[in-house]
Amino acid sequence: MPSKKKRNGKMVGWLAQVRRQGVNKSRVCATREEALALEAQWKAEIKIEEERTTPTVLEWGNDYLDFSKKRHSERTYEEKRYALDLLVRAVGGETEVRHITVGNALAILDDVAERRSGYVANQVRKNLLAAWNWGNRYLDKWPDMASPFGKVERYSYQKRPRVVPPMEDVQAVLEIMDETDRAMLLAYLHTAARRDEIFRLQWEDIDFANSKIALWTRKRQGGAWEADRIPMTRDLREALLKERGKGNGHGLVFCREGGRKYQYRRHWIPYWCDRAGVPLFSFHGIRHLAASWLDAHNVPLTTIQAVLRHKSANTTAKYLHELRGVQADLDNVFSGQKAKVTESSRRGPCGPRPLTPPGIRFRTTAVHLTL
Repeated sequence: MPSKKKRNGKMVGWLAQVRRQGVNKSRVCATREEALALEAQWKAEIKIEEERTTPTVLEWGNDYLDFSKKRHSERTYEEKRYALDLLVRAVGGETEVRHITVGNALAILDDVAERRSGYVANQVRKNLLAAWNWGNRYLDKWPDMASPFGKVERYSYQKRPRVVPPMEDVQAVLEIMDETDRAMLLAYLHTAARRDEIFRLQWEDIDFANSKIALWTRKRQGGAWEADRIPMTRDLREALLKERGKGNGHGLVFCREGGRKYQYRRHWIPYWCDRAGVPLFSFHGIRHLAASWLDAHNVPLTTIQAVLRHKSANTTAKYLHELRGVQADLDNVFSGQKAKVTESSRRGPCGPRPLTPPGIRFRTTAVHLTL
């Protein structure tokens, strides 16, 4: 109940107060009725808080984005923020996590798939599922239930093939570029770097004495910054030495006026491709070209893995397989099989058993089904 509040013996108002878990909350009001209403409001809020058993969507989302801001790249953080913003708009920020249903998840993802694409819907699904798993691991009072986002099946979409520009096109662009832009394009081609890795490259990352260059990335489990040190080719070393000799006065090797870091450079490659009269290629297309060029020259998989800086050789093998396509594998198997079967048929059924083509194992027991 409100009590009279006095100061120096004079009444100054009515004191509204409540106590929860040993902590007092109070405020001086002008009238007793105002103090009663405020106490009733506080008690209602306390009751709701005590009845609540799981975090709200807004609490969970903000906690996870705090974590993501520290651990992930800006692009990854923005993708996660977009996914959680969709969830808040759909179910409300004050909704408890335990009340999110598979129907809610399906409605959100269906809407994204219809408005944008199945690929984007899968990205949203992945980020919401990752946020759920993080909450399950780190937040108190997390509901003991399966993620509603994981129960929604992935969406189909038309996967675009990796576009690899011909080396002749890249060489044509290199020949007409000015020295600084040529050095930057060489850095992408000779290191197979991702776009932002060259944007953030600093002079202290380049070891001219040992011909090594350090590329910093967060594309690792945990999101911590890691430096991958790879060899520097003679051509790239000479180009970068010329750039260092110009002395731009900034820490970044390649930067905008005033030493500001590049963000996208959307018009850089299109401008030079247009001037060279070659089809447009992308930053990542250069990375594809570097990998396919090494593969075409029979460079060992372990070396290509080191250049691409994949932690797993399986990732590199899959990457190269997508670049080659399955045509080569089919040609190797079936053209070899045809040649050996033809040779065997000429020698008759009693001739020596033909050699088994690579990748095919013949059954030694009866064949029950045939094409």
